[in-house]
Amino acid sequence: MLQVENFHAQISSTFNLGPLSFQAEPNQVIVILGENGSGKTSLFRAFCGEIPATGRALLQSLNLTTCTPSDRAQQVSLVPQIESVPFHFTVNETVLMGCLPHNSSRWESDEDHLIVDEALKTLHITHLKDRFIHELSGGERQKTLIARSIAQNPTLLLLDEPTAHVDLNTRSNLQTLIPQLSQSRITLVTTHDLAWGSSIADVCIIFQDGKIVEIAEPKNLDPQRLSNIFKTEIETAETKTGRTIVRPVE
Repeated sequence: MLQVENFHAQISSTFNLGPLSFQAEPNQVIVILGENGSGKTSLFRAFCGEIPATGRALLQSLNLTTCTPSDRAQQVSLVPQIESVPFHFTVNETVLMGCLPHNSSRWESDEDHLIVDEALKTLHITHLKDRFIHELSGGERQKTLIARSIAQNPTLLLLDEPTAHVDLNTRSNLQTLIPQLSQSRITLVTTHDLAWGSSIADVCIIFQDGKIVEIAEPKNLDPQRLSNIFKTEIETAETKTGRTIVRPVE
């Protein structure tokens, strides 16, 4: 379980994150919804130690505000919105990097290669393993970075705006894939896309101005309250699978 209590970070002289309190369970997809600049990415950066934070963010017994980088790397993995790759690594080499936090040797092991092969299969990108990552499409690169995170075997998987730079087919694939990846781990996803986010969420956390203003299952979200938060008319709808989503009125 992830237990966040009175979590706070100073992002800039004019923007504070928190105080935040919520909890997340394994086998759930927790989707953090909010407009750009509401603090979603800042929360993930604070969890990863890039921004100093106070309060508690307990991942099992590990406090993310005070732990060492090596302990964090064994438990937390982030797939960022954008990641520049300075060298011409192959897809296989990129995914293999996910094994580094658990490897005490300078060299990768046979087990590491098996883990990478499994991650490539999970993301259906085995055919790309020898391609250079800078040659890939946005969707292929996103799948590669997710495969790297899966190879890391994190307790907490953070996906920051995973649909931001991908095509419609990849968006649809991620809609199916992310709930599968949440099995036996805690999965937090940020997005400003209400319809897509609520379609995969077990629980939605609504951010506004660095604060949590709502925590609820998608079926319990109030369209009028969301309309006030997002300053556009919001409605609920039911998908073909029977899930309730929220979306802007067309």
